[in-house]
Amino acid sequence: MNALFYGLWPVCRKEFTHIVRDPGTLFFALLIPLIQLFLFGFAVDTNIRQIPTVVFDESHSHARNQWLRERLPNASIISIGHRSTLVAFHRRRLALERDGSRFIVREATLKPATE
Repeated sequence: MNALFYGLWPVCRKEFTHIVRDPGTLFFALLIPLIQLFLFGFAVDTNIRQIPTVVFDESHSHARNQWLRERLPNASIISIGHRSTLVAFHRRRLALERDGSRFIVREATLKPATE
């Protein structure tokens, strides 16, 4: 074990004298890490806020809604729609028509395909 660290002390002493002799190296070796420590200490925040989260609940149960409200008391919970209304919503066809300088979105009337 002694043979492993035989030359360590002379190398450490040599590096210490080089660092102390050069003020620029001393500055970068000691002061810059301290500045980074303080900057990152104030910049890094582990408090989680305003993270968008989606919950897709196919059961439509009041218990799931209550569970979410208990676990996320400060969250804004928005109910988009239920599965039956979503299927009908996604089967709609919309048409985009130009009206002068603006566009109008309206329900499209589809004609059956003729052969």
